[in-house]
Amino acid sequence: MFSFLFSIFFVIQTVPVTKVLKRAQELEKKGEIEAAIVNYEKVLESDTSNITAIKKLGVLYLLKGMNKKARDRYEKITLLNPKISISWYILAYSQKKTGDCKKSVSSYRRYINMEPLDPDPWYNLGLCYETLGNLKSALNALNTYLSMQKNNSEKNWTEKARKALIRIKSRISHDGVKKDECNSYAEIAYKNAIKQYQKGDKVKAVKYLNSALSSCPSHINSLTGMVSLTIEMNICSQTLGHIVKGLLYHPRHKVLLYANAWCERQNGRYKIAAGIYKTYLKYYPGDPDVLFGIAETMRLSGKNSEGIYYYQAYLKNEVRKGQEKWKKLASEYIATLKKEITDSRPETPVVSPPATSTQKKITEMIDKKMFKEVEQFLIQALKVKKDDAFLLGFLSWVYYEKGNYKKAIEVSEKSRDSDALNPVPARICAMANLKLRNKKEALSCINKYLILAKDNNSESKYIKTLVGIRDVLTQ
Repeated sequence: MFSFLFSIFFVIQTVPVTKVLKRAQELEKKGEIEAAIVNYEKVLESDTSNITAIKKLGVLYLLKGMNKKARDRYEKITLLNPKISISWYILAYSQKKTGDCKKSVSSYRRYINMEPLDPDPWYNLGLCYETLGNLKSALNALNTYLSMQKNNSEKNWTEKARKALIRIKSRISHDGVKKDECNSYAEIAYKNAIKQYQKGDKVKAVKYLNSALSSCPSHINSLTGMVSLTIEMNICSQTLGHIVKGLLYHPRHKVLLYANAWCERQNGRYKIAAGIYKTYLKYYPGDPDVLFGIAETMRLSGKNSEGIYYYQAYLKNEVRKGQEKWKKLASEYIATLKKEITDSRPETPVVSPPATSTQKKITEMIDKKMFKEVEQFLIQALKVKKDDAFLLGFLSWVYYEKGNYKKAIEVSEKSRDSDALNPVPARICAMANLKLRNKKEALSCINKYLILAKDNNSESKYIKTLVGIRDVLTQ
């Protein structure tokens, strides 16, 4: 009798858990991340070893940037379920994100012992060893990652691993000189450079800075001084090597990133310059000087639509006084580039965006999943208003919802060509590329979207999600 009653009780308890898990998965699919987290937590209250909930909960916490919450939660989960490997991976990642690399190394080691064929943990393990100053272990971990990682879709991460190896090897050779001695000599040379500059002898100032950086390539005062003289004297050919090496030690330094991009643009290497400018904007979105710089780069390389986008982004973010000259120049370039696009595509009519009521109607139909009806409506409307940016933006949204991600990307690009300031196609471009596992393209579209959607209230529900995804992709 006892076992019979117990079996009935067990069935009654497990059915709600299944329903809650299904509900959590549905909410996650809809993009309602906070609600999904609550439901996954409910699952774990009743079933502490539910692997699906353990895995999904951690991923959602990290996507939302709730790293401390993930760390605290998974410290408890690993105590309750020490044999569930994914728990250790999520704990290790969240410990790294919250700055505790010592514990992160231990947790990654636990995971590796349980999942020895997975290459992924070796990458972050290497970065943690580097942070802790254990450079040889960092090299071993990153080399292990590269030897194990054979997945072509992870090319972006393998490239980052190779760059990290270069940086660490440089540090190992540089660490042959004691840090205090290195900086002491560099500081003396730097002060002599300042004196020569004040005397008006810029050439000698550069020589002193070269001497400082040859002995101590990470000396930040000498690096920023070299940048100032590089731009003032236009001597990229003499100084670019120091700037690039300095970025190995200070990879997110604003001045160094800006100078690197500026020099590449001056040298006519527009593609490389654009990539560096985009890296800068990934860390510091909305910087007007950089937005103008990348706009110039795109214009000079013949990418008119991209140029218009960045000039418009510059005008939107330029709030400083005394910038009228540059704002006027940006507006003139926008007009010129738009004319060039129109002249090259004379068949494209200039149309006005659909009325607000029409937009509202389309949005309501999409929310109701009336995709077939919306698609037919938009295609008919585009016969009248060919290349209308708003209509194309909505059409790309429909294709995304229907799962036709390649078509969604294609149409979103057309929409951005017509109106570079519309955030919707940039959002669709980002989400569709994520579905296709095109990480690099997705990240590019996310960065553009976050600039465009900054002050757009109708996009507020998507911004936090894409910020979280961006942070994960840039790790």
